Amino acid sequence: MSFFDDLRNLDRNNVGGWPKSIKAFFAVLIVIVILFLGWWFQISVQQEELKRAESKEKELKADFVKKQAQVYLAGPPLVKMATGEETDHEALGGAEMHSKISGVSDYMAQDEVDAI
Repeated sequence: MSFFDDLRNLDRNNVGGWPKSIKAFFAVLIVIVILFLGWWFQISVQQEELKRAESKEKELKADFVKKQAQVYLAGPPLVKMATGEETDHEALGGAEMHSKISGVSDYMAQDEVDAI
């Protein structure tokens, strides 16, 4: 008898009487399903971690883009020497200050895509 004939003529109530080839087939099938499910759950965990990392990357990139543009005549050390006031690059002439206070910039983009 062939494998498919054995498969068609199975007695579902008597698993012990099944041919060894059919038992081996179902054992291998169960192992494959268990391995696939384990792999699937591992991949889904990794996908969640990847999404969190991508979200964090976007936040950091937006923060970087906002803080990379600077326009001022003298840096924080010169301001401290002249006036005694402590300041940083962003407060002195960063993108946020020029788009909200001085008017040098009309729009502050969150990232390169937003700017385009």
